[in-house]
Amino acid sequence: MANTLYRAVLFEPCNLLLTRCSYLREVKAVYILFKKEFQLDMRKKQLLFGILLFVLSTVFTCYLSLEKIEDSKVLAALFWIVGLFAAFNAMQKSFQQEQSGTDKLLYTLASPRQVWIAKATYYSLLILVLNLLSILLFSLFFGADIWSRTSMDLLLLAVFLGSIGLGTALTFLSALSFKANGSASLTVVLGFPVLMPFLFSLTSVTLNILDGASWEVASFGIMLLAGLFLTTTIMSLFLVPFFWKS
Repeated sequence: MANTLYRAVLFEPCNLLLTRCSYLREVKAVYILFKKEFQLDMRKKQLLFGILLFVLSTVFTCYLSLEKIEDSKVLAALFWIVGLFAAFNAMQKSFQQEQSGTDKLLYTLASPRQVWIAKATYYSLLILVLNLLSILLFSLFFGADIWSRTSMDLLLLAVFLGSIGLGTALTFLSALSFKANGSASLTVVLGFPVLMPFLFSLTSVTLNILDGASWEVASFGIMLLAGLFLTTTIMSLFLVPFFWKS
């Protein structure tokens, strides 16, 4: 009994240190993969500039057609139409750039979860930046008065949850499409039915916020978005290792 207790006291710090080192290695691997995604986009700036041009031209086309937005339903619909198609455009190159054989290299150097977490984090942040740019462009073309009844804190929170939700779901669908030897169009085909519940909740929450809803009114929708994001993340972390090595 005393020997067992002695071993536990002696080796518990070592076990904790090994566990901490393991977590640090996981974080470092994810960071390196995240950095790889960023460097690839910086080398192929035309792809990134193409997505930025899409957001700019779409918002400008909305301005030429409407000139003024008075209905919050129209604003919510236009905002997430721009955000959704910008997200699809961004995700088309997520796993397709691995077709040159780099997926075999990733298979030997990193775990499937590490690859998915790095790509999901990068593209979630990219979609978030695109949506924030969209807010800026809507304010620039239509005037800041379109947000006059809006709690910007709640709007930014909804945009954040919506962006990371789209990023994680589309990264999973893109990985599934890639391993099925499908083209980027397969991600679009799979994406719309899978994202329907999320988009319904997202547009509903955004509409309430644009109408001036307080936290008490919008909290249920915000928590629903957070719950859908967590569900998608857990499901992806569980399923990705099964079909990645197939």
